[in-house]
Amino acid sequence: MLGLLGLTYGTHELIHIKEYPFRVAGALFLAAVLLALVMYRLKSTAQPLIDVKIFRHRSLMVSNFAFVALGAFFIGFLFLISLMLQKDMSHSAASAGLMLVPFSIMSALVAKFVLPLVAKRLSSAQMGIFGWVFMLTGAVLLLISIHSGHPLPLVLSGAACISGIGMTFCFTALSVLGIHEVAAADYGVASSLGSTSYFLGAGLGLSFMTLMSQVFPSVLAVGDLSITILIGYAVFALSMLFYFMIRSLRNEPREVAVS
Repeated sequence: MLGLLGLTYGTHELIHIKEYPFRVAGALFLAAVLLALVMYRLKSTAQPLIDVKIFRHRSLMVSNFAFVALGAFFIGFLFLISLMLQKDMSHSAASAGLMLVPFSIMSALVAKFVLPLVAKRLSSAQMGIFGWVFMLTGAVLLLISIHSGHPLPLVLSGAACISGIGMTFCFTALSVLGIHEVAAADYGVASSLGSTSYFLGAGLGLSFMTLMSQVFPSVLAVGDLSITILIGYAVFALSMLFYFMIRSLRNEPREVAVS
């Protein structure tokens, strides 16, 4: 826990490394040491809290990397959409919040009526790709809105793709993918790793986005760079899921025709 806190703090404060070199470098060094000690402890103890053999499952690793990207993307989106509506579009905090409420209802309806139908036709990796395409589409729509004067329908369409549809499919698909290859006895550990990866990505992703906005300031509260970072998270997750799907297809046993 202290290692992750040090990593998040050090990443967030990199912009101030000239003013506080020992504090920032010390936080990153402490994080590296503590995380290395945790891995050593897990490998050396007879009864570890987490059996490191679980990380040999490709589906679990891909799921957790994608969960890191999901946490970074979604928390970053929530931060940026609030800034965009209030600072760049001059809406009050109350009206900005009310504009986003329908997408929570939309997410619940999609999860109830649409997701089960899609899940019957797609694998967990394919459904993850399906969800991430909506996340990427939403980010692209937000980027377009910056260059077209922030038309409200376009901004809300981007928010709907991300919060109303994409997040619903991504979280469900990655949760299922994370336990796809592990033994039933390890389902709890695999699920916990997914949640941990999500919140780790949320902390590190928001810190990184804040750092980049300080290094490369924009006239607008939400500039091109911030949205481009979200697009980068989505492209990374899609790349991981495509890689897993292609490797899985190659490893499937082929039927041999007998004449």
